[in-house]
This record gives sequence, structure tokens and C-alpha cells, in this order.
Amino acid sequence: MFVGRTAAEADALFEELQSLISPALAVSYLSKVAGVDLTGLPIDGPMPKRQGESLGGTAIGRSVLEMAAREGLSVRATYERVLPTMGGNMVKGDPVQVADMMEDWYRSKACDGFMLSMPVEPRSLRDFVELVVPELQRRGLRPRDYRGTTLRDSMGLTHPVDPFLLPAAGKANRANG
Repeated sequence: MFVGRTAAEADALFEELQSLISPALAVSYLSKVAGVDLTGLPIDGPMPKRQGESLGGTAIGRSVLEMAAREGLSVRATYERVLPTMGGNMVKGDPVQVADMMEDWYRSKACDGFMLSMPVEPRSLRDFVELVVPELQRRGLRPRDYRGTTLRDSMGLTHPVDPFLLPAAGKANRANG
């Protein structure tokens, strides 16, 4: 997730990180994701079409190859698209844009939660908490307070009983000790 105080700031972070991608590392990673050995191919040449069995055979790998074929992407253009998101969906923008996307997916039942991947720690997490969370709270999508001091308390879940603290367990332990 690339979030900035403005969309331009989010774009600048994205572009800065894109410029740091080593082509050799990117091709190696893309080969693993796509399940096709891309080493030795011209980096600005077209992505190969999947033929027969792939090395990994995952749904993500198949979707990457299909996307590259459908859009006529080169090896470089494919890794530039895939690496920043590690094969998932990319979210990039200012706090309102990010919250708009999250709200849309949540309210349309496209998801029931989010797994956030931050490109630069702790900066990206801090920016998300300071910029996006207040916007989600303003919209009533995140609580402002929590009921308890633990996740279990905040979710209203009961605490499991520790069998070693039960009176019968204590007696059995004394008898065996």
C-alpha cells in the first residue's frame, strides 16, 4: 500500500521504490511467481506465453502470464507491475482515495477485511495509521475506541480456562509431585 498526504506524494514513493528494483532480482522473482524461467530473455522483449506445465503452476502465476499476454507486456513491464504488490492488488493514493477503495470493497462485500502490506517500515505503517485510519474512523468503518485491553476483550470473546489453574489440576499435580 502506497499512501501519501497527497496522491502525488504516494506516486513519488512508488516511483522511488520502482527505481531501486534490480532487473536481475526482478526477473528471478517474476520467474518464481509466473512459474516460467525468464532468465536469459530480453528484458524489454515480450513475456513468453505459458506452454504446458509451469514450474509453480499457481493461480497467481497463471494470472500474471494471462495479464502480460492480454496487455502485450514486456518482461520489464510485467515485473514493474507485479513486484510492488507481490502479486496482489495495489493501492496507491492519498488518504481519501485509499479509504474510498477500502470502503467500496468492504461495503460491496468484495472482502471482509484487509491484509495490509507496507513497502517501507515503519514509515508506511505510520502513514497508514496517521492518515488513513482517521478517515476510516470518520466514515464509521473503524472503531475510535476498543472495549478492552486485548484483542479477545475488544472482540467480546471469552477467555479460555487454563486447565492447569483448575482446582482439580492442582490436586493432581501435588499428588504426582
